Amino acid sequence: MTTATYTVSTPAAAIQTIPEALAAAIDYNNDWYGLSIYSRTLADIEATSDYIQGLGASNPKIFFAQNAASEMLDVGASSDIASLLTAKANFRTSVWYHADNTEFLEMALMGGQLPTLPGSITWAYKSLSTITVDTLTDGQKAAVHSKNANTYDTVASVAITEEGKTCDTASGEWIDVIRGVDWIQVNMSADLYTLLVNSPKVPYSTAGISSVKGVLINVLATAQTQGILTLDEPATVTVPDIADVSAGDKGTRTLNDVTFTGILAGAIQKINVQGTVTLV
Repeated sequence: MTTATYTVSTPAAAIQTIPEALAAAIDYNNDWYGLSIYSRTLADIEATSDYIQGLGASNPKIFFAQNAASEMLDVGASSDIASLLTAKANFRTSVWYHADNTEFLEMALMGGQLPTLPGSITWAYKSLSTITVDTLTDGQKAAVHSKNANTYDTVASVAITEEGKTCDTASGEWIDVIRGVDWIQVNMSADLYTLLVNSPKVPYSTAGISSVKGVLINVLATAQTQGILTLDEPATVTVPDIADVSAGDKGTRTLNDVTFTGILAGAIQKINVQGTVTLV
């Protein structure tokens, strides 16, 4: 009697790359803005950052990454994830140093700040529930910040986030600025689409052009109220005069030469005071 041997093979599970998984997620439901990932590895963070950056203004999103690499604490190191992404000007990624990779600092930060109105907050000086505070020297903290990355440490006995930046080149860009500009763009697009859909017709006339202008003015006014744009200077919208519109634009039913201006409100995060005390 012989014993038969059977080999059973099972097909390997399909493994997606991070960009492939994100593309599938967007196809399934694109109604989201902030992203973080479970992985802390440099390659995964870089791949995610590149994908989110590549979406651009057509589908604006922002990625929050956490990393504990000691190179981030070394001002002379350039192989860390913050240095790499800043060199690429990946301004849609915000990198946070945190020594404990089992905690999710970036997710605690997102959960506390993203529900607020864009323009109403900064991402600095925030305390995070259940997150261990890092102990950093002034030099280590300065090294992280010099790479446009962020920290969570204790200042004057208070646990706070610093600085609230993204990995843009030079001095970096503020998270609240990226989010605020995205808000303006997305709401302008949505409200103009609503105008086209809800109107039986938007005539190619002075009245029709004025209705487009009115939509944009309303969005900018809300942006000022929320604190994205300053109230100290007026936001403006410029539209073409109907007499200046070409026959070609009228033929394709395309309104061109619509522009707007607005000044960011910004925020105060550091205060320098000088004074003189004398004995009279």
